[in-house]
Amino acid sequence: MRPKPEPDDTETTSTDLKVVVTYDGHPFSQDLAFQSHISTEDLQTLSNEFAENPLRFARWAFLESQAKSVLAEAEAALDHKESELFIRFMESLRERDAKGKMVRPALDLVRARVNIHPERLALERRVRKLRKQCDELAVGRKTIEHRKEALITIGANVRAERDSNIRINEKAKQAKEEWARRQQQPPTRRT
Repeated sequence: MRPKPEPDDTETTSTDLKVVVTYDGHPFSQDLAFQSHISTEDLQTLSNEFAENPLRFARWAFLESQAKSVLAEAEAALDHKESELFIRFMESLRERDAKGKMVRPALDLVRARVNIHPERLALERRVRKLRKQCDELAVGRKTIEHRKEALITIGANVRAERDSNIRINEKAKQAKEEWARRQQQPPTRRT
């Protein structure tokens, strides 16, 4: 891995764009400022930047896909827990009326009990955390997509500049040859 570029006073500091997620119990931490950096020192460096971009994209897309899968499982677990708690509270909150008949509890009471249950709250916090991770990973993937677009633009500009320099050098060479040819011809007199 290449060393990180040193930020100067005008750049965003690396901590402003840091993405930290947990994947299979292991933290994944990346600085989007570093991930999006494009070095244009020379053609070889630019070629290396082009070559490594698909791997960066694959890494971010894979992590985003995995995070979405984990999020879907957590959302299903939350839905299941809410259903389970709803049924449990519907049964446990039943009361007998004046005639001794069992009466269903008010739905608002059941929903309130479900919403404040600690297990449901823990699952809801987990779902929120996973959604945030998915959003951060999507930003990382989009950053690499934009990096690709920038690489294509930079590559086209470098190619156009190189082609322009070749044309300028060719015209300069032709002009020099024309000048040398004229210098070798004897001057013509006008009468």
